[in-house]
Amino acid sequence: LALVSTAGSSTGSTSLLRKGAAHMPTQEHEQGAYDEAAELYPKSYWKYDLLVYGINCRFGWGIRYHHVLEQYRFFVSGNSVGHCEVGLASPTFVRKSLPITTPLHLLDVHSGCLKHAEQTLARIGYDKVSTQLTDITKSSADTGVRMKTLGVNFVMHCVPGPMREKGVAFAHLKQFLTRDGILFGSTILG
Repeated sequence: LALVSTAGSSTGSTSLLRKGAAHMPTQEHEQGAYDEAAELYPKSYWKYDLLVYGINCRFGWGIRYHHVLEQYRFFVSGNSVGHCEVGLASPTFVRKSLPITTPLHLLDVHSGCLKHAEQTLARIGYDKVSTQLTDITKSSADTGVRMKTLGVNFVMHCVPGPMREKGVAFAHLKQFLTRDGILFGSTILG
């Protein structure tokens, strides 16, 4: 499998493809490609964690994984109201930082990723997990979900467009926070 980012393309997507795949998925086939990748993904969380948190964080971005994990734990500590996670590519931060009794709300633009993240967290013991299929750059119906913390880690650099266009996502994410809620995260700025 290979992690392929096409942030500069018209679809602006990231996908996991089987080794030897001849082409990137077209827009019409993109969801199917994500669903197929998501099916394979839980078996390879450790590969994602190694690539992104182990190699990219340290050597590509100049930050150690444990610093990102410490930041995550700092913001979610003492949170019994609930946590919202955007673009949950790996459950590593959630499982290493939040008790299994914490209500979780997962947001992603891809149904396959949501389904498998929810199933993986359920296998670990999280039983208060809800999901919502949404594009954070577009306004979505208010579901009434309000969480104390909202994590947007390693997501914004995957969203297509310049930061001034991506910034609208923060206004849309506000609806998922309690009045005193905390939005935190990390991304690549280059």
